Amino acid sequence: MVGRFVSGFFQAIFGVTLAISLMLVGGLATARYFMAKMTIDPPKPEFPEAEEAKPASASLSTAAEIQKPKEPELPEGAYKARVTWPDGLILRNAPSYESTSIGGVGYNETLYVIGESEDKIWDKVRIGSQDAWVKGGNVEKVED
Repeated sequence: MVGRFVSGFFQAIFGVTLAISLMLVGGLATARYFMAKMTIDPPKPEFPEAEEAKPASASLSTAAEIQKPKEPELPEGAYKARVTWPDGLILRNAPSYESTSIGGVGYNETLYVIGESEDKIWDKVRIGSQDAWVKGGNVEKVED
């Protein structure tokens, strides 16, 4: 009789432990699934109003009206590059983390690398007519 009691007691403990373990593993798997879903960037929105806002004559432009944008005057050794850092880059007024932020440039946008800092950690870039500094290694050269 005592043997059956001890056996039943251990079966109950084992059953409760197994149930708690299964619930814990299931809860963790569910949490991980939802966390992974939440880290995916949503698709970029497309607005139908943007298409409608284009004038009808825009598609009938002549070759004389369509001009390539002028490339800025660049120093020797400068090159065109695109931003490879997924979050974009902070433009700074000096090659230092403590320097003032003067803007930003998004992922995959193009800019011109016109130099680098003495310690080769920062790149000097030109966007339009503005010169700024960005953290080095976050752009790649673009072949025209």
